[in-house]
Amino acid sequence: MVLEDWAVDVEEAVNNMEDMSKESELKKKRCIYRVPDRIRELDNNAFKPQVVSFGPYYYNERDSWPLEEHKNRALLQFLKRSQKHLPPYLDALAREVEDLKYAYDQDVRSAWLMNDDERFLKMMILDGCFILEILGTSRVFAASSPDPIYLNEMPLISRDMLLLENQVPLRVLEILQEVIYSIRRFFGLARRSQSMYKGCLHILDVYRRGLLVEPLKDIRQIRKLNDFYDNMQTREFCTDIPSATELHEAGIRFKISKTAKLNDITFKGSTLRLPPIMVTDDTKSFFLNLMAFERVHVGAGNEVTSYVFFMGCLIKSDRDASLLRSFGFVPGALGSDEDVAQLYRLISKKAMLHPDQWELVKVLERMNSKLRNRVMMRLSAWRLDLLQNYLKSPWGVVSVIGAIIIFTLTAIQTVYTVLSYIHRKDK
Repeated sequence: MVLEDWAVDVEEAVNNMEDMSKESELKKKRCIYRVPDRIRELDNNAFKPQVVSFGPYYYNERDSWPLEEHKNRALLQFLKRSQKHLPPYLDALAREVEDLKYAYDQDVRSAWLMNDDERFLKMMILDGCFILEILGTSRVFAASSPDPIYLNEMPLISRDMLLLENQVPLRVLEILQEVIYSIRRFFGLARRSQSMYKGCLHILDVYRRGLLVEPLKDIRQIRKLNDFYDNMQTREFCTDIPSATELHEAGIRFKISKTAKLNDITFKGSTLRLPPIMVTDDTKSFFLNLMAFERVHVGAGNEVTSYVFFMGCLIKSDRDASLLRSFGFVPGALGSDEDVAQLYRLISKKAMLHPDQWELVKVLERMNSKLRNRVMMRLSAWRLDLLQNYLKSPWGVVSVIGAIIIFTLTAIQTVYTVLSYIHRKDK
């Protein structure tokens, strides 16, 4: 009887596989997540908005955000400048409402979004128009004086726009207006090819891609990458990166990279090139949110996480931060060198170096090879000095042997004394 019941359950599961496949496809549209607790525990406030919320995750707390009341005004301003009516925008969003809802984690959808499309669409268009007003996508808005209400809160607004839990799907903004250029301009991201931003999911994703060097295109470089992966199984590389101070003392020079992209880190000769590190009040927040996005979204990449891991190893103390500041790597840093070191210790706790960051892995291999060669050179120099200055005459040999004997006897006496003390203490 038990087997018969089980067989019936299996048949029902087979019949429902088509529905499961549809559910799996919808899950692939998810791109705006709740931050996992293992990451949130680093600093819960780094993931929460301060002046304005977007999307459903903080919907029930909206009355507590000071700029929430200005969203209706932003909607009216947007419609007036676009010289269009609201219904066409609502219709366009309604045609994609299911995909937009599936951009969010299921715990929120099951609560109210799935059963209240009208409420969801109203939230999307209010949030979308407010974001567009902030970005200044309208030529009229860009040419005019910024609204003083927005201007006064702009640093906090820009921070809140880069929180993983505080996003709206980029598709919402694209339905309202072309937006990629405006996002790049607002956050000061350099001009890049359109392919770099193809398939962006939300503002945080656009911002992240703007921080990175463009992916490989040259077929010769791609072949080198494949060769590197083929040989990586037989290579050994150390991820125990020496600190900046240790590298400097070993003769490694530091220079600023040609670009400010996070993954533009190179090591050639005896020179390590790094992008400059601008440390502000919001550095912790945006790094943790970028890392959280890379952690939870399949296919997002892990360039930011690997960069944070690398820099966390370089900056282990205030001496390391001070050294990098002296080379111009920490321009306009807020707080003391210890504050900078503490920041990188915190954000790198959950970071790790991913093997697919082959350029950074090569940097580590070259650094460690250089350090090993320098150690061997020093040992050779000591050996040569010993032969030339101490072992070239019989009396020199006798002196060295005598020094070794004295050192050995002293060590034995010390060990005997410690053991005798432990023995008496046990009695």
